[in-house]
Amino acid sequence: RTDDDGCLTWLCEEQLYTAMAFVREGVAFRLVAAEGDHKVEVTSFKQRVELINCHNCHVRVQGRCTALNISDCSDTTILADDCLQAELAGCTKVELQVQGDASRVIVDRSSEIALTLPCNQAQTGPKAADFELITSRCDAVKIILLRPEGKHTVKAVPTTYVSKFNQEDELVTLPTHR
Repeated sequence: RTDDDGCLTWLCEEQLYTAMAFVREGVAFRLVAAEGDHKVEVTSFKQRVELINCHNCHVRVQGRCTALNISDCSDTTILADDCLQAELAGCTKVELQVQGDASRVIVDRSSEIALTLPCNQAQTGPKAADFELITSRCDAVKIILLRPEGKHTVKAVPTTYVSKFNQEDELVTLPTHR
């Protein structure tokens, strides 16, 4: 159904959401079933940002948040200042760029994901060794490391693995390409 301004609205988790803007719910900022350009300013590290079922979106997250949850989104780009953890689930063609700290990114059931992270910036931003990526049931995931001199490095995340038993009967799993 639509409201007086023609914005699509619906009931979700017993709350009324509008597809045109972020809705604050406790410590969470939610953007549901949106398109177009959106911006949210996070004022406390305890806050999190959630993008649900967004398509053809460009989202700017200003400030430092504890979590960035992206679910069932497609053709969406997200530019975030800092987030302790980001999780993408059920996404297709999503680009996430974190300009500062990003300790962990979890990607589940997703395809064509690009993660852009700073690398070895002067005293700020994560180093490659400080970053952890966990993937499950994903394909076409790549990490782009931005170097201070303007160059970047692209690393593809393996999707195919070989598991073998070693001489001690331990199962050892390695990617098919390194």
